[in-house]
Amino acid sequence: MLHDWRNEAEIFNHQLSLAEILAFTNGSDEVLRDLHQGLHSADGPLERMQEHLTALLATSALEAALPERRDNAEAGGPR
Repeated sequence: MLHDWRNEAEIFNHQLSLAEILAFTNGSDEVLRDLHQGLHSADGPLERMQEHLTALLATSALEAALPERRDNAEAGGPR
């Protein structure tokens, strides 16, 4: 699941870089509006990445590890 999320994030970052280059070199308000709508739509990449991350964090192995990591960090231990 972690690899799936990482792959999704990597693809998203690559696509976002290309979209930003297009949007800011073109300078068109329409392109910027399309970019914003594409990112923030209900079925857009941000929503998909959030779903992957939520599912990943809901796994029992991570749930068990998170309080321990938080306790160590608060005590000045390794993060």
